Amino acid sequence: MPPPETPHKAIKTDILSTPGKRGFEEMNVGNPLLRPTPMSADREDDVFTTPATNGKGNNIFMLTTPQDTPTPVRFKDMSSAQGGNSSLANEVLTALQDAKILLPAKVGDDIKAICNKQNLFTHGVIKGRDVSRSLIAKRDEKIIGLQGTIEALQAERETSRAVIRHLRKETGITKSNSK
Repeated sequence: MPPPETPHKAIKTDILSTPGKRGFEEMNVGNPLLRPTPMSADREDDVFTTPATNGKGNNIFMLTTPQDTPTPVRFKDMSSAQGGNSSLANEVLTALQDAKILLPAKVGDDIKAICNKQNLFTHGVIKGRDVSRSLIAKRDEKIIGLQGTIEALQAERETSRAVIRHLRKETGITKSNSK
């Protein structure tokens, strides 16, 4: 009598099953049995990709170009960032007009930009000086507080020494006896 048939694990022969190795031919992009990947799938049908346009050619996210994004003043025109001319620029241009010196528009704009840049630099130095002064004032306050703490600890130490001397006198212990 033959032994009874028992269920056994089926051999995995499907291309998509694991573990196993696939040959290069099986990994071919044109193989219809493979699951779609970003390289093999048609990207228009993929629901997980973000569409760049809404079909009318308009950008639905209204993304701006790097030239339109807000950047620090150092990367843009100084006069446009300040909203006007500095007093230095106004004084220089007035002095040139009073001297009846006619300047091309480009040169006038360059002078304004240079004066505005110098004005911003001066304001930066002033702000830096104010910050430094406030930090020095805070440091001085901390030093005064620490000096007060030192004086209090020294006074406490002297008090403790006086108490110890007094207790030694009462008990008759001298420094030479304590050793």
